[in-house]
Amino acid sequence: MLFLLFFQVQGFAQTVIIPRDGFPYCEPFKNSSFRSETVLGLSAKLTAPNEHPEGEGFLRLTSDNIERDRGYAFIDLPFSSAYGIKVAFEYFAYGGNDPLLRADGLSFFLFDGNIKASDFRIGGLGGSLGYAPHKYSTETIPKPGLKGAYFGLGFDSFKNFGNEYEGKRGGFASSTPNKEEPGSPPDSKVYPNSIVIRGPESAGWRF
Repeated sequence: MLFLLFFQVQGFAQTVIIPRDGFPYCEPFKNSSFRSETVLGLSAKLTAPNEHPEGEGFLRLTSDNIERDRGYAFIDLPFSSAYGIKVAFEYFAYGGNDPLLRADGLSFFLFDGNIKASDFRIGGLGGSLGYAPHKYSTETIPKPGLKGAYFGLGFDSFKNFGNEYEGKRGGFASSTPNKEEPGSPPDSKVYPNSIVIRGPESAGWRF
């Protein structure tokens, strides 16, 4: 942060200027290249120029017909939350006729800007949508969630981002989402085609 001090006859005033370099940030993903601050990982790739002509491509996060697949993209450009955030994006998901083989969904997330791109860690697969932790029923310790997670907005087309299944905390079935009942069975009911917000890593990615 930059602190600018102004002396006045009647008193002292302090104005805080928060850097906003690099914004607004626009990434169309239509070509075979992208801005240097944009980072793609795992299965994420651009479809131009191999699958679509230059200028008509898009970002594909996962591959076709591959189970337990993940892909991500994020902007390696820290910013202050003091001004709020306004985001616009388009997305689509598709799959075959078998509902058990369709994509789980998509999450839009924010994470701690102090985390370097080289230290980035995506969250769990499947119903965790790359944000929350993930644990199979045969495991005792869940695989970790998004490192430094701050906010996660999940567009869950399949079913499991809105419940407590697979190691997540809180869900639609909880009358008081912040309560903790050690030893109580998790909510394994499914909630397809839902939009869910989960909190930061410091609060256990709560519903």
